[in-house]
Amino acid sequence: MNKKGEDLPGEFIKFIFRLFLLIVVVAVILTIFNLFVARDIDIIIEETFIVSQRLIRSENCLAFEENDRVYQGIIDPTKFDLSRINTCLVLPDKIGFSVSLEEINGKNYGSFVTNDKARAFLSLCDTKNPVGFDCWVRKDYVLINENGKLKPGYLSLMVVESE
Repeated sequence: MNKKGEDLPGEFIKFIFRLFLLIVVVAVILTIFNLFVARDIDIIIEETFIVSQRLIRSENCLAFEENDRVYQGIIDPTKFDLSRINTCLVLPDKIGFSVSLEEINGKNYGSFVTNDKARAFLSLCDTKNPVGFDCWVRKDYVLINENGKLKPGYLSLMVVESE
């Protein structure tokens, strides 16, 4: 007789135990993995960054342009008006923003709000835990080219996204 066949029930029990242990280990690893991966992604932060970078770097927006060269990060204050900002940034209706440009010494070049819905929500952005919308504020250091002189300043952007 073959002795290997006699210990078949013992090997089967070991196999079942190892299979159970493997399933438990895989379940624990997947649970730990889901704790770190399954999170809500707050996209308004990235949207605000993209909007501000487009305003600062695009020749169609606020970037200073001379001799067919675009100087990214240098703002042309003559381009700072609401009609240019609205044509430069085409955003869905649920997103609105306020943009302002000012020098460090305090000279203000103006402030604009893109749509009326954003105007209503902007005053509520300072409240704790706003419901029904998200707000994000970004302030970028820029240079302002005024009559050939570069002056340090800030481009402030407040983005409001209604749900």
